[in-house]
Amino acid sequence: MLLYQHKNGARLCSVCAGAFILAETGLLKGRPATTHWGLAYDLQKQFPDAIINSERILINDGDIVTAGGITAWIDLSLELVALFAGPAIMRLMGKQLIFDTGHREQRYYQSFSPSFSHGDSIMIAAQNFIHENYFHQVNIKEIAESICLSEKTLLRRFKKATGMVPINYLQRVRIQKACDFLENSDDSFETICDKVGYVDVSSFRKIFIKTMGLTPREFRKRFAYQSHEIDNSL
Repeated sequence: MLLYQHKNGARLCSVCAGAFILAETGLLKGRPATTHWGLAYDLQKQFPDAIINSERILINDGDIVTAGGITAWIDLSLELVALFAGPAIMRLMGKQLIFDTGHREQRYYQSFSPSFSHGDSIMIAAQNFIHENYFHQVNIKEIAESICLSEKTLLRRFKKATGMVPINYLQRVRIQKACDFLENSDDSFETICDKVGYVDVSSFRKIFIKTMGLTPREFRKRFAYQSHEIDNSL
């Protein structure tokens, strides 16, 4: 039915896990698409011909429009309003809904949730070693020695199991820990860098911005809890 509608000129859209249904039709082969960041790895693995970009909250590829997590249906709805009624009407609707119609990215919200269900018990041990030692100056040699494998074998099997090389995996673990500290503590970014095993603060700041799309200050302002309780002491 979807293929029939698409063939007859329909624009197909998906939100969150709906991208799996679109991918099943074969319409995402060689085309960019997004889904919830927590589903991106499985979607890409199941449909390797699709170009999955979980950093984007919305991808409009003409006749195929995909949106990220479940609440991204609002982004999708506003995109369709802009397409059929114009940007001015879209912005007006955003104001009525009290919804920011400016540029957003899904990577602001993503957490690093690596898979441990790939079936390679030795690589799970390597992952656990990284999670337990991320705050040290860990290198490939130490990871390989911890599981009694050569560095070459580690690189090959780790990439196959997780989709990442060990050093990039370690970097993502450190960034996630930094996010946790920014959300739940008042520690300075310099202190946080030390806690997650980074010596070069400037370098880690650049990596953080490249990965999360926000500066550490912007991330803390957006996600750290701030009480809305009224202060009656004044």
